Amino acid sequence: MNALVRGDWKEGKENVARFPELEKSDFERICEFAYRGDYEDPEPTALRDSDFDEEEDQKLLSDSIADRDWDIIADRTGLIAAFIRYEIGSHRMSFRDTDTYPTIGPGLLDREANGWPSGSSNSWMEDITSVLLGHARLHVFADKYMIQKLKDLSLHKLHKYLTNVKVYPLTRVPIIELLQYAYQNLRNHDGDFDEEVEPLRMLVLEFIALHRRAFREFPDHVDMLKQDSEYAVDFADKMLGLLNILEE
Repeated sequence: MNALVRGDWKEGKENVARFPELEKSDFERICEFAYRGDYEDPEPTALRDSDFDEEEDQKLLSDSIADRDWDIIADRTGLIAAFIRYEIGSHRMSFRDTDTYPTIGPGLLDREANGWPSGSSNSWMEDITSVLLGHARLHVFADKYMIQKLKDLSLHKLHKYLTNVKVYPLTRVPIIELLQYAYQNLRNHDGDFDEEVEPLRMLVLEFIALHRRAFREFPDHVDMLKQDSEYAVDFADKMLGLLNILEE
């Protein structure tokens, strides 16, 4: 910030820096991070009664990754193991046995150490858009201004939250919004896409792969596949990888 307003740029000449891509709450978290090295997680918002159909929208489409019965799922443990074992900078999920590389099995993740409630992170009556995009906007901001610690922290917080999310009918909408945001905002600074899938994109892509039955015929996801060719290619690659796991 100091370099922006004191340097030989437009911001320095005007003595003001504008960040139109951020919400006020995002900037407050950035300031909090600057002083604490951490920030308070965004909170979901309650849906109004007029926004949902209670009979249909409370149906669970896909259990959280943290609560899966890993002994009986169709794709066994490969994708889940890869997802929960992400190490993002110096951050990682908390496991019950922290001294050894974790072995997949029920109860592996330490809910209390991960700061999770006794149930899932979300209710079917909640809109989690503010949580998902709150972390994602900080990740994009940190990528743009090369703040590696904030980039790692925001992705870790999003990873931890997604691991504990149950997918209900209305949960799919903010997930697709997060997916669209990741594919619209994360590019190389010269305008070219990265050769490898950017970590935020990969995180959402793998989340959808693990909850693929919930998104298979969801119109918003189908539209995303039709409209964003890069995502369609990444999704196809991920599905081919899953088929290879199932054939082994």
